Amino acid sequence: MKSTYPLRLVYVFYSFTIFITLAKNIFLTAQEQKQKQENTISADYYFSLAETFRHENATNKALFYYKKTLESKPNHFESLFNTATILFKQTRYDEAIEYYHQALTCKPDCAEIYSSLGVCYIKQKNIDKGINYFKTALTLDPKDPHAHFQIGIIYEQAKQYQQALKHYKQASLSMHNDGKLFHRIARMYKQLDELEKAIPFYKRSLEHKPDQLNVIVEYANTLNMLEHNQQALALYMKALEINPNMTSVMYNFGFTLKKLGHIDKAIEVYKKVIAKRPDYSHANFSLSLAYLTLGDFEHGWPAYEWRWAAYKEKPKRFDSPLWDGSNPSDKTILLYAEQGFGDTFQFIRYAKILKDQGATIILETQNALETLLNYCPYIDLVIKRGTTPPPHDCHLALMSLPFMFKTHVDTVPVDIPYLYTSEKVTNSWRKKLAQDNNFKIGLCWQGNAYYRTQALKHAVALKSLHVKHFEPLADVEGIHLYSLQKMNGTDQLRDISFEIHEFDSDFDATNGRFVDTAAVMKNLDLIITIDTSIGHLAGALGVPVWVILPKPADWRWMLDRDDTPWYPTMRLFRQHKQGEWGPVMLEIVEALKITLDKKTPSSKQQKKNVSELQSLSRLQSKINEQLIKLDQELKSNTYSVFDNRYAELARQIVFAHKLKNQITSKMNNVNQN
Repeated sequence: MKSTYPLRLVYVFYSFTIFITLAKNIFLTAQEQKQKQENTISADYYFSLAETFRHENATNKALFYYKKTLESKPNHFESLFNTATILFKQTRYDEAIEYYHQALTCKPDCAEIYSSLGVCYIKQKNIDKGINYFKTALTLDPKDPHAHFQIGIIYEQAKQYQQALKHYKQASLSMHNDGKLFHRIARMYKQLDELEKAIPFYKRSLEHKPDQLNVIVEYANTLNMLEHNQQALALYMKALEINPNMTSVMYNFGFTLKKLGHIDKAIEVYKKVIAKRPDYSHANFSLSLAYLTLGDFEHGWPAYEWRWAAYKEKPKRFDSPLWDGSNPSDKTILLYAEQGFGDTFQFIRYAKILKDQGATIILETQNALETLLNYCPYIDLVIKRGTTPPPHDCHLALMSLPFMFKTHVDTVPVDIPYLYTSEKVTNSWRKKLAQDNNFKIGLCWQGNAYYRTQALKHAVALKSLHVKHFEPLADVEGIHLYSLQKMNGTDQLRDISFEIHEFDSDFDATNGRFVDTAAVMKNLDLIITIDTSIGHLAGALGVPVWVILPKPADWRWMLDRDDTPWYPTMRLFRQHKQGEWGPVMLEIVEALKITLDKKTPSSKQQKKNVSELQSLSRLQSKINEQLIKLDQELKSNTYSVFDNRYAELARQIVFAHKLKNQITSKMNNVNQN
């Protein structure tokens, strides 16, 4: 029998090898598990440290421990994302992009990562790539606030404010506590000229951070444009408490005081601003307007020359020196128009003085006025803007002439008329209008709505009114209303139920701009207009004109006067409270009746009395309705006697009762007649 010992030995050796291998594997597995457990413990520990430091804004320490976490857990999403975010805030955009892309491998459908990558690329000026990432984010999550916010910024920078607003508003549905976002929304509404809608968002922005100086100032400026002047004033004061050296805010504070009628206080503020910044053009120019408003022409006209810098314009340059005020005899002087039609109508009167002193006058004017101004016998040549002028000795801007002539209130040139129109056209309209035996009134209610700046547009809006406000005039017997309104505002005629005669489309077309208007004015009994070029034209033609002024009125109408040194045939009717045209119109109606009294034959007195009593009764009813509304508001609100609104309501009630008493007295007088 053969020995089995070698086989046993092989078996034992083999079994031992297997045992050793199994034991080693068991040992290694235990070690690996132990290491993994230790790594997990280390990663969690490091991540916890990183989060703690991040919340404490110790970003560099947070970054260190996020990276330690990633050494143990390379696909730890939160560490990848937070590392990228810290790197982004440190403007290390390339590194941030790398970590955001690693985070995407963990969560490929995460919209927030795509938004963050979009921001990184935008910061690197790679706009197209950034937009693509934002679009992907919105594909994954149409409500992603970060993507909407960043796309809004891109549209805002491109001045596409409507689109920017759309995305900001969408972002705000989720970003409830982002004051900067609310500020951007407010700013978009302001850019879109929807100022009332901007107000609540300025408020919400300041609720989150009350001392944001730029937001406070923007909010105040918006309130200022909306004529919420007392609120604007309080915000300017708050801004000056934060930074007393902000001359722009100090200037706006003074400007608001002026709008509130505190002219002397405004002048003091303007002077303080100019003491700090002598070259502050707006303060110097506004100081001139304040002086002119007070009738202080001696100080006003010199400072009015700051208008060029304030409007960021320069006087025109011609191949001649400026006229220096020396003897104009035998000189050819080029005058050029600036600003609006009304300004040209008002100040062209000085050309006649120069002509009378022996000068030859060339006038460069707005294209629309060329035909009308050619009828002025004291102007030798009228040219349109942009036309190369013939040789001349000197030149000057039209609105610098009062300064050169050292005009005072009592030396305003009033050689009226100084504007003229075609005699042929005037006679033609005389024949057409002769068929109307009523008292003929020309109306104008809307200014130019197309000025280039928001401030000028709002100034026009404040002095314009809706044509419906003229309805009380239509109730006066014996008058006929004619529209002198062109271009802006004519669509309002569709909204009224009383008659205003409109001229056909050829009016001021074939004969030239303002030629028919001027000819018709000379054949009407009265012009009633807002503060616009129509008023200046009527005054310069020497026809009776009543001008309705807003509160506050433009500088040229000064303060508290119902007449003006500029036009002897003009009467001023001033708004008592900003935005309220009703009381002014009632005053005009009363003044109109007095005017008509002087023209009405005594044989018609009885019929006239009946008509007047009916008219007064209607006015009394309207005042009673107004008193009821005021009383209801007073009762439905718990106003304190110290509230501004309470004081305003009380003032309106007193005024309405006073007017009612006047009407009652007038009715008694009519009955006695």
